[in-house]
Amino acid sequence: MECRQRPLENLVKLKPNHLADDLDHILTHTEGLWEELRGRRIFITGGTGFFGCWLLESLAWANDKLDLNVSAVVLSRNPQAFKLKAPHIYDYLAFSFIYGDIRTFSYPEGDFSHILHLATYDEEDGNIFPPEALDITLSGTKRVLEFARDRGIKSILFASTGAVYGKQPPTLSHIPEDHPGILDPFDTVSPYGTAGEMKRAAEAMCALFGKYYGLEIKVARCFTFIGPYMHLNKKYAISNFIREGLNGGPILVNGDGTPYRSYLYASDLAIWLWTILLKGESCRPYNVGSNEAITIADLARTVAQSFNNINDNRDLPAYSCFSNKAMIAQRQVPADYHPKFKSNPNYPRGKQAMVVLEYVAEHLNNYRSAKKSPKYMGDHDLMLNFLMGQTPEAAPKRAAFGLPHNYFFSSTKMSGNVDLMDGESKGRRGSPLFIHIQGFSDNSACGVFTFLPATLIPPANKILISGRGRPTVKVPPPDFSAVRDYMDDLINDGGERIL
Repeated sequence: MECRQRPLENLVKLKPNHLADDLDHILTHTEGLWEELRGRRIFITGGTGFFGCWLLESLAWANDKLDLNVSAVVLSRNPQAFKLKAPHIYDYLAFSFIYGDIRTFSYPEGDFSHILHLATYDEEDGNIFPPEALDITLSGTKRVLEFARDRGIKSILFASTGAVYGKQPPTLSHIPEDHPGILDPFDTVSPYGTAGEMKRAAEAMCALFGKYYGLEIKVARCFTFIGPYMHLNKKYAISNFIREGLNGGPILVNGDGTPYRSYLYASDLAIWLWTILLKGESCRPYNVGSNEAITIADLARTVAQSFNNINDNRDLPAYSCFSNKAMIAQRQVPADYHPKFKSNPNYPRGKQAMVVLEYVAEHLNNYRSAKKSPKYMGDHDLMLNFLMGQTPEAAPKRAAFGLPHNYFFSSTKMSGNVDLMDGESKGRRGSPLFIHIQGFSDNSACGVFTFLPATLIPPANKILISGRGRPTVKVPPPDFSAVRDYMDDLINDGGERIL
């Protein structure tokens, strides 16, 4: 069903928009493109994600400014969640949102002139595991292309990824579209392995449908972007820096800050995607990203100018349990609070300090178990792949909670270890996370969580990954992203940041 009730005040053009300057920028740089969409109807998948939000914002803006009379039908797994996220887009008269799975959606009624296929799996979605992600990418693309073929929709934009090239060769500052790529289908850890293979296979499917059914399919290989609507819980430097700045904490650079990254602003992303859809050549890829590189350290300083708050690892105290970069949060439990824990649903009343302890244990266990914390499946895969013969390039993220850090795989009966080496001997690195639980006379309780980041290991020491029958491998120390995630989860689950 596409029809729904809309508030009367929203049955008009968009209200004043806080993105007005950006949207005017898009309109200025897409002048002359929009006539092809006049009076047309567009089908959009993935329209509620980062890319989709910007394309819908700019489409509505152009529609109002140029009186295009264009409309769009947007497929979404959760339209109601998007209504809360962007109600002004959801209630826009020319847009209709339909519920459906990209792999099995029913064809919407009516004619369409263009398709924007933006849907993809979200690597942060704890309900989606990698095998299902492969099915979402390939079966979903096949379903969209079949819809285009069956309904005679000729013009399609497919949002792919720069990961199809694999790891960028160190001799290349920029990857051209004709680069053959270097992908490893057995690399399940980095974004350049199976994730790149998924999109590459989907591109091949687009090429075949274009050849045999005459579809005009434009492919945008997208790199890294920044702007409103971006998720701040992604495992990217820019997301971490902005989140830390917004939370009032120090902006930490893990490592020496020398690696280079590039980011394209979202309004420029929208300009290029509309241009590729409406002016691009069929069945050829276009790289979409910034050509301006910046070091991680300089990126942190640039972000910090807005917050006046920066610290990188070179400013952290030495290998120590002391830090002047503290982050402190608390979780209070009233006397009459009676939770139901998954681990102990019949937990007795009246022992609130123990309630906090159980809460701590349950949350920490989410960071120990791959099944309970799929976003750290990369740690699980890294160690399992090492034991199966691959050479890791980094330590598991969760090793930042303290060393040694160990794994046991019940399916293979194999175990792996992550150790701090002090010369030829194994040492220990205490956790930078301190937890104190205090009960009070009124039977309430409070847990205080203190994160004291410091240089993880002394410069002269090293971290080794080892396992039975495998040669040991020296790897760089992990950053503190896993510990920061724990603190953020605590705050988002009813805790309070106090420093």
